[in-house]
Order: sequence, then C-alpha cells, then structure tokens
Amino acid sequence: MRSEEGVAKRYPVPPWMAMEKPIPPASSSVGRERDEESAMGLAPTEGSEFEHLLWRLGRFSVVVALLLSLASLPFSSFFEVREIEVEGNLHLSREEITALARVPKGVSIFQVDQGTLLGQVAAHPRIRRATAFPRPPHTLVIQVEERRPFTLMEYHGRTWVLDEEGVVIGRAGGNELAPSFPVRLQVSFLSIPAIAPGKPISLEEVRHALEILHSLPREVEGEVRELVVTREGFVLRMRNGIRIDLGGWKGISLRLHRLPHVLQAVRSLEVPVESVDLRFGETVVINPQGKP
Repeated sequence: MRSEEGVAKRYPVPPWMAMEKPIPPASSSVGRERDEESAMGLAPTEGSEFEHLLWRLGRFSVVVALLLSLASLPFSSFFEVREIEVEGNLHLSREEITALARVPKGVSIFQVDQGTLLGQVAAHPRIRRATAFPRPPHTLVIQVEERRPFTLMEYHGRTWVLDEEGVVIGRAGGNELAPSFPVRLQVSFLSIPAIAPGKPISLEEVRHALEILHSLPREVEGEVRELVVTREGFVLRMRNGIRIDLGGWKGISLRLHRLPHVLQAVRSLEVPVESVDLRFGETVVINPQGKP
C-alpha cells in the first residue's frame, strides 16, 4: 500500500489551490455586512472599529443634512410669491381681491397664513366663501364665490340688496347689484335692530319671507311685484294691483300651491278685483273693486 506521503509527492497540490489561512465564517450580521460593503467598495477594508464607526456616522450626517435641506426648501426664497391669480370673481376685480388678501411681500407660497388671508377676503360683503392654494413655483391662487343679489328689501325708505340666504350685500343702486329675482320684499312693519353689509337679517319673519319667494310657482313669478311682511302674515301685491292675503306661516306651502289656479279664476271674472283672501282654508274670498 502506498503511503500518503508518496501520493502527495507524485500528485502535488497546485499553487493556486493553496491558501495561506482558512477564511473564518462570519460570526454575526455585522461581520457579513462589513464583508459585503468591503466587496462593493463602500466601506474601509482595513483599520480599526473606531474608523468604521466614523465612516458610518459620516453617512448618517449626509442623509440628515439632505433631509433638512429638503424640509426647508418650501420656505426658501425659491418659492416666493410673485403672482396672485384670482378665480371665480364676477363683479369684484382681481385688484380688489388681491388688496383684500394683503399677502406679505417676500413670503413663500407655502408659508401664507391661509386662515388670515381667507378671513380678510371673506370679510367683503360680496364674498360668500374663499379658498387659496399654492401653484409652484411662484403663484398663489385665490378662488372666491361671490354672493348673488337675490331680492331687494325695503325698510323705512331704504332699499337693501339681499342674497338667497338673507345676507345684506349692500345698498341698492347701480346695475352691479341688480337682483336676479323680480319680487321685492317689504318689511317696514318689522323692527330690525341693525342692518349692515355682510351681516344676515336674523329675524324669523324675514327668513320665512325668503322661503316664500323661493317657493313661488314659476307661472306667477312675473305677476308678483312685492311680498309684504305684516303683523298678521304675508301679503302679495300683484303688478295688476290685486292684493292677495296669504295668512301666517303655518300652511303657507299649500296656499302657494293653489295660487296659480286662484289667479286663473280671477282673470276669468268679468268684474275688476281688488283683493283675494286665502286665509280661510278651502274658502277663497274675492273682493271686487269699489266694494264698500
């Protein structure tokens, strides 16, 4: 039998297969991580543990600095407000709304105090609501919804323009405040403490009167000139001079529903009519002109 020494002499191990020392297995995940980073050239392969720690701290510092730079970017002068766009305005000009907004000079589009800005814009009696948003890099957009003049309210010789919610837009005068609804509201029988632009008329009678205007049948809208609020209830004054007593708020929707048929019956009469009374349920009282 041949000895191992003889085999080794006859078949020597090639130099490229020889190892100076065995590669020890990685003792932990940290060791494996260092081996991978060393292979990729991302970490020092030589040196102490302290040098490796400094290298890792350097990487962390770069990441933190980058994040801080990104966080501060929206507040830098790069996004300074240079233009204000206004959308949704119909009667107020862009210059008027921009003046109301009072955006500070040099502020970033991301730093605008929206609560303050929108409060200042919505303080105008013509503005119902407002929103704002940035449009990078230098534009601030303000969107508004204007109040629409709905009706004219007569009160002790003064005429005020109201929107559909009963908010006072201003004094009547000029086409810019011409209401969309042809019927006026007469409330001189009431006692309204104060009337101011931008403030709603909070009296229940006025709110009910506005609901009546909204509920008027379309086929009779053009025939009604004025809705009067009295102590007894509500009265319609027609363009042909006829007075129609609607009565109190209770049951008003039913009486309004009957109104077109009542007016049709009145027009069919051969005698001129002074007033129609709908306050007695199913009974309609028609008073001819000249009746004592």
